[in-house]
Amino acid sequence: MSALQPENDREQGSISANRDVSTACVHRAGTVMYCLTVATSAQSFLRGQLRYMAAQGWDVLVAASASPALAKLADAEGVRSVVVPTPREIDPMRDLVALFRWARVIAKVRPDVVNVSTPKAALIAGFAARMLGVPRRVYVVRGLRYESATGPKRLVLMASEWATASNATEIVAVSESVRRELYRKRLVSRAKPVLLFGSGSSNGVDAARVALAGARARPVEIRAGLSIPRDSYLIAFVGRLCVDKGVRELAEALLLPGLQNAYLLTIGTVEDREVCRYLEKLQNRWRHQDHTEAVAELLAASDVLALPTYREGFPNVVLEAAALAVPAVTTLATGARDSVINGVTGLLVPVGNSAALAGALIRLQDPEIRGQMGRAAHDRVLRSFAQEVVWRGLEGLYRGSVDGG
Repeated sequence: MSALQPENDREQGSISANRDVSTACVHRAGTVMYCLTVATSAQSFLRGQLRYMAAQGWDVLVAASASPALAKLADAEGVRSVVVPTPREIDPMRDLVALFRWARVIAKVRPDVVNVSTPKAALIAGFAARMLGVPRRVYVVRGLRYESATGPKRLVLMASEWATASNATEIVAVSESVRRELYRKRLVSRAKPVLLFGSGSSNGVDAARVALAGARARPVEIRAGLSIPRDSYLIAFVGRLCVDKGVRELAEALLLPGLQNAYLLTIGTVEDREVCRYLEKLQNRWRHQDHTEAVAELLAASDVLALPTYREGFPNVVLEAAALAVPAVTTLATGARDSVINGVTGLLVPVGNSAALAGALIRLQDPEIRGQMGRAAHDRVLRSFAQEVVWRGLEGLYRGSVDGG
């Protein structure tokens, strides 16, 4: 099968060689186009989903800005990809150019369904799809970016959220608290249902895959390789290193009494060099790993996951840690609070409160408490967050069913 190759702007597509094998005997359902700003994070929140949709008979195309992650995702899932350059930040002129790019690709593909997510692509691609009459436009709300903004920028982001929701024929929230916030801020009319599949999350979690990766890990060797004492209290953070993820508060917490001997392992891309100044105060107690495929192994070598985020949609990493029986400390922020049952599978603390964060981490230094919460988290993720629940819900929505939670 030939690749999709829109002209100009170096937009190209590619298709995995095994795609025809997986869908050869399935009745073709139509074309579904996944629209993203960048594909990096999609490697976790779309993993398995694209292949599943192809197996149900859908011709699946994933579109995003150019990056190695886009080709890697499409190849792994056995689907087509196309590059549509889209700026992440607000830039009227570049946004207008991106609109024409999205419109041109959508006009050429003529999808039956678009699945839009991530703020900028959701707004621009969703608007283009509406202009071109795509019959089913599904907006998956993975988080509310305006929550960590202030002043005029916050108002602009709220207006963008309202416009994105208005362009959609169906809206899916990844957590109950995101759904409630959309209604509370009147970004979506109560006459328009916001769906939630199962207990929420962006993509569920493949607990068996994560557990298998964790079982292969050798915690003693991993700690030794990172020069972390074998019996130390190791706290892991997974995500973008920036203010919005609460990295500053995490560093401050580890400087408070009771945690002076704890080690911190951060895993992810450094987006804000300024927050590293706080982490550097930990001196020899801070270790960092850039984006890696070995997240499960590193989590398995850790005692606790800390995610003191300001905003989330639903943090998948908390579910991945739970699959490894590693409890989490996160915040009461929208989305984050849905990922933990406070005092049962982990602990919740107020946003931006270093002292409360330190208190929670100190409590989980107790191996017995940590073990109880870790086991409860593991049981919950197996019971409530199977990926197939999310996938079946979306696939039914693509076919015209609106049976969501």
